[in-house]
Amino acid sequence: MFEDIPSILTAKELLDKAVRKASRITVEDKNAVYRARKTEAAKARCMAETIDSALSRYVTSFPSTDGMSPFYRELIAIVLTEIPYGRKKEERDGASGIDSLKKSLGAIDWARKTCVDITSKAISQMVKSKSPEFVKAKRAEIFGRMASILNQVDYNLRFLDDARRKVRKLPTIEPTNPTIVVAGYPNVGKSSFIRMVSTGEPEIAEYPFTTKGILIGHFELGEKDWERKRYQIVDTPGLLDRSPEEQNDIEKQAMLALRYLADVILFIIDPSGHCGYTLDRQRKLLERVSVNFAGMPIVVCENKSDLGASTDSAYPKISTLTGEGVESLMELILKTIPKDEFHLEGESTLL
Repeated sequence: MFEDIPSILTAKELLDKAVRKASRITVEDKNAVYRARKTEAAKARCMAETIDSALSRYVTSFPSTDGMSPFYRELIAIVLTEIPYGRKKEERDGASGIDSLKKSLGAIDWARKTCVDITSKAISQMVKSKSPEFVKAKRAEIFGRMASILNQVDYNLRFLDDARRKVRKLPTIEPTNPTIVVAGYPNVGKSSFIRMVSTGEPEIAEYPFTTKGILIGHFELGEKDWERKRYQIVDTPGLLDRSPEEQNDIEKQAMLALRYLADVILFIIDPSGHCGYTLDRQRKLLERVSVNFAGMPIVVCENKSDLGASTDSAYPKISTLTGEGVESLMELILKTIPKDEFHLEGESTLL
């Protein structure tokens, strides 16, 4: 989605590129007046076309946020809010990432249209003139006006290039695929579970406010090609296991963005305590997850049954070391995934 966004030049870099291309142009004509007129007009046209092409590519390469999935729209809003926008303090304060992106894209498109317009009008004057001095001065005037226009949107160009670098790092996730989000404290066996049920090696992708990124696994079900369905299973280390008091507003937003992605939450408990967290702390985390994902089905299981550690709860008991209980747990999870579009209303359901 974001890999096709090109590197974005600054105003000076783009202007220098346009001037370099234009400087190589010479139009042959035996008549010195015609030659000067045609050459200067061609140089002006080349500069305008170079700028038009670059700015148009910048604008069209960014996916429209209006038709984007809520999950990606939320993530983009988060990562772009971190980029200072605007020359004035009042523009920088309170500007959301999405608004800043739209304003910059709008400013760039304005600059593109304006450069094309002033060049078109100037060239129509140049081709009618019989004065080499006039056409040369007119081309210099075009250069000056385009330089002024590009400098007006230089901070927009810089914003877009920062935005490009940030959005290209976002995880490649298909929001329409059924998705299992795995929660629980570190070392309870989340990554081991994902690797055990995934087809192939899970990938690690960057995600806002996670130190290790997120682990994304996939598996497919269905014997025939036409009925085969691809599932995603995601672990978010360092994101769901922090208390609200430890999170700032943007971190909370990054965590809550998962609501748009998850179809079911798998919460893993380690009753042995070998993970480094007491059973009481793990249960309190489960309560927080239930609140944050109100309305979302939550399947709870206990891992490390191979150590003989378990409680008298009715939660499924598994071992990610031996594979014991994993198949039946997956059957439960798949039955829990809503068949139709899920609406986040009411209380979460613990299974």
